[in-house]
Amino acid sequence: MILKQRDSYFQAIRGICMCAVILIHCQAQGSTVIAEYYQIVLRQTINFAVAVFVFMAGCFARPYKMGGGYGNRFRKLVIPYIIWSVFYSIMSSSDGLNPIRIAYHLATGSASAHLYYIIVLVELTLLTPLLMRTLDNGKLCMAILSITPIYLVLCSGYRYATGAELAWIGRDFCAWIIFYYCGMLVKYYGWKKEKMLSS
Repeated sequence: MILKQRDSYFQAIRGICMCAVILIHCQAQGSTVIAEYYQIVLRQTINFAVAVFVFMAGCFARPYKMGGGYGNRFRKLVIPYIIWSVFYSIMSSSDGLNPIRIAYHLATGSASAHLYYIIVLVELTLLTPLLMRTLDNGKLCMAILSITPIYLVLCSGYRYATGAELAWIGRDFCAWIIFYYCGMLVKYYGWKKEKMLSS
């Protein structure tokens, strides 16, 4: 019964996040009052969706089971990612099958905007066994949690200094690791608490 309640809880969170993602892609165009309202008010309240998805991926990484199930998770991410990246690269290219362009898109997740998030999840999945070993070390936890804020400050500093906007597609795991790692921490310390109460 408890497991069913937990599953329903997470499914409800996923549903809310999916609705938010749909709203993100229903952006009003032009300089109308509705478009301005969207950018100033609505867009700021629905930006949480992807961060919550990444956080939940960290929660389900099962950090208390060293090395458990990551090969399967990795395959489920990589195989569809490669297929769709190659497809989008070929369809969007004017020169047909270009191996260099395809390789670049595969490495950066830039074949299509939504594929960027899959490459981030692949990177975080590869880092998971390493991240699991830091969960009990306070100093290492703080160091990992500081990666995203420092990275974003550096990106903002670059934009301020050069006037050039860095493309968000192609940014690596540094922009998202804080959400994934927080999910791992919540799951890990929840598991430790349950273990202590049951013993």
